[in-house]
Amino acid sequence: MYSLPRKLMIGVLTLFISVAAMMVTFRSSFFMLYHKRLKWIPILIAAFATIPVIVFVVMQFPLVVDMFRSMYDSHYLFKPKKRMLYYKT
Repeated sequence: MYSLPRKLMIGVLTLFISVAAMMVTFRSSFFMLYHKRLKWIPILIAAFATIPVIVFVVMQFPLVVDMFRSMYDSHYLFKPKKRMLYYKT
């Protein structure tokens, strides 16, 4: 019950980190290659290159939230609390 969601969460978070590192590497190499020419062209291309990354993160973030909730919030779902609504005194 715990192993599969944990492995899936680690895999998706590692994928997020990998995509972010790849984007940083692309931007830095692109700016190093084209730093002497027109300044606005590398900025424009780097901005357009981040759009798919942002879309990927927005689409996959609910999956990470659902996995986190299934791993940690479900522990408290079925355990009764000490407090009761109506109790005898």
